[in-house]
Amino acid sequence: MVALLLVNILVNKMDWSIILWGTIASLATGLATGLGALQVFFLKDISEKALDILLGFAAGVMIFVVADEIIPETHRTDKGYSRMATYGLVAGFVFTMFLDNFIEPFLIILFQ
Repeated sequence: MVALLLVNILVNKMDWSIILWGTIASLATGLATGLGALQVFFLKDISEKALDILLGFAAGVMIFVVADEIIPETHRTDKGYSRMATYGLVAGFVFTMFLDNFIEPFLIILFQ
């Protein structure tokens, strides 16, 4: 992300505050990841119910971001590629389902 912002600044002579905010956002993300890892490190015995709830919450957040931000953005900046973006989304979903349902069980059997 920071590299793209640097290129944009060099090409378009933009303000350096964009780099500052990008760096702050990257550092905050890394800090949040570290705090989450510390919780798991100290709470080694987490209940299965709590784990299910937390994983479901994380999945819901990811689905919301895709549905609310990414899909509408592909249609908002329509340069004739919105249909291809939708096909790409569906192809990625089908590919992931294929990997999850056919390849993963094969790998589990193979490496047992």
